[in-house]
Amino acid sequence: MNISGKLSDRLSWRVAIGIAILLYVVQSYYCNLVIAAANNLFSWDTLGYYIYLPFTFIYHDPGITNQGVIDSIFNTYHPSDVLYQAFQIANGNRMPGYTIGMSILYSPFFFIGHIWALLSNYPADGFSFPYQFCISNGIMVYILAGVFALRKVLLEFFEDKVVAVVLLLICLGTNYWQEVTHGSLGVHPSLFAGYAILCFLLIQWYKMPVWKCSVLLGITGGLLVEIRGSEVLLMLPFLLWNVSGWNSLKNRFLFLSKHLAQLTLILLFAILIFLLQFLHWKYVSGDWYFNNYQTAEGFNFHRPNLYNIFFSFKKSLLVYTPLMVFAIAGLVWLFKRNRGLFVPVFLFFLLNTYLLSCWLLWWNATSFGLRYFVQSYVLMALPLSAFIAWCFERTKPVKYVLAILGLFLIFLNVFQTWQTYHKILHPERNTKAYYKSVFLKTKVPDGAQNLLEPDRNTAVDGKNFDESKFTRRLLGFCNFDDVNMIAVDPVFLDSTVSVTGNFSCRLKPGLEFSPTYRFKYSQITSKTFAWLRISLRYYCTDEIKDVPVSIVTHCELDGTGRKVDKYESVDFSSLPSQRNKWNSFVFEYQLPYRFYDDEPVLVYVWYRGKTPVYIDNFMVEAFEPRSVISNQ
Repeated sequence: MNISGKLSDRLSWRVAIGIAILLYVVQSYYCNLVIAAANNLFSWDTLGYYIYLPFTFIYHDPGITNQGVIDSIFNTYHPSDVLYQAFQIANGNRMPGYTIGMSILYSPFFFIGHIWALLSNYPADGFSFPYQFCISNGIMVYILAGVFALRKVLLEFFEDKVVAVVLLLICLGTNYWQEVTHGSLGVHPSLFAGYAILCFLLIQWYKMPVWKCSVLLGITGGLLVEIRGSEVLLMLPFLLWNVSGWNSLKNRFLFLSKHLAQLTLILLFAILIFLLQFLHWKYVSGDWYFNNYQTAEGFNFHRPNLYNIFFSFKKSLLVYTPLMVFAIAGLVWLFKRNRGLFVPVFLFFLLNTYLLSCWLLWWNATSFGLRYFVQSYVLMALPLSAFIAWCFERTKPVKYVLAILGLFLIFLNVFQTWQTYHKILHPERNTKAYYKSVFLKTKVPDGAQNLLEPDRNTAVDGKNFDESKFTRRLLGFCNFDDVNMIAVDPVFLDSTVSVTGNFSCRLKPGLEFSPTYRFKYSQITSKTFAWLRISLRYYCTDEIKDVPVSIVTHCELDGTGRKVDKYESVDFSSLPSQRNKWNSFVFEYQLPYRFYDDEPVLVYVWYRGKTPVYIDNFMVEAFEPRSVISNQ
């Protein structure tokens, strides 16, 4: 242990105090702006973390079944466009799409806010000002505790001046700053605090594994996993802390075998804290275990997006948090300085990076930088500290250059956070060309918006997209006679009516899905996006509004969660038609984000009626943009 200076002289203590004050002031200012402008901090994903509390303790409806309450909340507070934060399950209840951990953290401040609302003129509805004020301020208790816990961890191994610099770099020079000041109710600032507290407890436990420390370790670890299941990876640093080789690994197992009672206590309290989740699953779904994330994209463990998560201009660690270059490089100096720290940190970094890169939605939706790395900055602060310690040993000119670089990276991070808040940097659709056009700019240059990725989340009227900017190419045509660019089972063929030739495709009960076009994404386009135009002729003896039939287009995701990406269907009844005549139908579909080149894109007709429907001249065309927008 290398600790210098008296307590009253410690620079790192003053730095930690200053950071805590700055974080709280900026976070409070931002929260007040949101409350004043949008009247709701519990919006978007945050509603999914929070929804357990009001529906359990105010509306006595853990299954979130009361549509009237839902409509009232959405009409009053507008938390999002639709209730995507909870999904309906087989028994009619709704299950939140996130586990219960954040609600546990919110709960003390929720109850304080509820008492305030009951004793005042504010609505006691779980969303009015008292709840928002109490929870937004209360969550800072955990977050700021994490700053001081990180300081204590680093002081175990590094000099005070090194720790002071690392605290400044981590808290102000990474997207931790953005997550705390602009997203404090999200999971990542609280997970960061949990990581720091867990590491501090871990150090104390290995010094003296007493029951008090064991209980706190169990509670902290259980909460972290209850917030996000992937945090179970923290078992690595727990088991391998201060393990530097085979001999120390052998000694570690001997140590743990001597303290099985304390290990049991840790596990017991981790399970007890997780019991709340088990009880909720059982009450709402009827099962003791339920996958809250089953509607998410999930993982593909065979295809990690390693290049993208490090270097993509769409969203990546090293482009938007370049300070982490020095933390990763610091692993070399950590190896030389303290192999007992290097082993658990390096292995955690490898496995955590691999896991995060396997998440299909690797860019983590709307955020500044890759926010799901934020909690791991606690462990990466150790190699960063080793690098900073090396810097302090250099000559003055080298130290001055590195100090200027560090100050610039802090400025860049805070400035780009400001850019993101003011919609200069896009939280999801950046490209290399767009990033260069707005770099260090205080407003978006004219024409720069055209350099962004296309907006795939907002519906675009395909009938009005400018075809002059696209090249048109036939992908598939099927007349069910002599030109069939698709496999057609003879069971579909019917000679009753046809547009040309002898046959059309007859859909009837038992034949609900037409012959299906199945293209690989790379067969459609090599560019970042494209449109599909699907057209056909159809014939029905009844009014088409009485015969449910649709064109369906979607991509099949190769992941562990949701299997379909951007599912769109359009009913034939959406256009005027005549019975006993051939009618025309055209549907245009913008391709979703390309996950893989061989990701399949499906196009077919879905029939759900009783009266037969005939289709003919089933055609798919691709419209590719003439210019290329690169994410790299």
